[in-house]
Order: sequence, then structure tokens, then C-alpha cells
Amino acid sequence: PFAIDNEKINIDVSIGVAENNGTTDLLRRADDAMYRAKREGLGVCRI
Repeated sequence: PFAIDNEKINIDVSIGVAENNGTTDLLRRADDAMYRAKREGLGVCRI
């Protein structure tokens, strides 16, 4: 957690990582990986 003006702030991050040569497919695959990580909960990385 972070403290800003004496208030505790929690930050969560979901990241999707993908490898592909085409831009459209790359974005779709990274988006899919990000949403899989979100569904599976905190502390999850999906590639």
C-alpha cells in the first residue's frame, strides 16, 4: 500500500504479455492474457 496525504492506497495490477508478429493478433493475445490474470486473482502473471 501507498500513503498519500495520510490515506492508505492499495494498487492492483493485471498485465497480459504476448508474442506475435502482427499488431492486431498481438493486442488480442495480450488482452486475453490480461483478462485471464484478472479472473485468476491477485499475484498472477499470464503470458
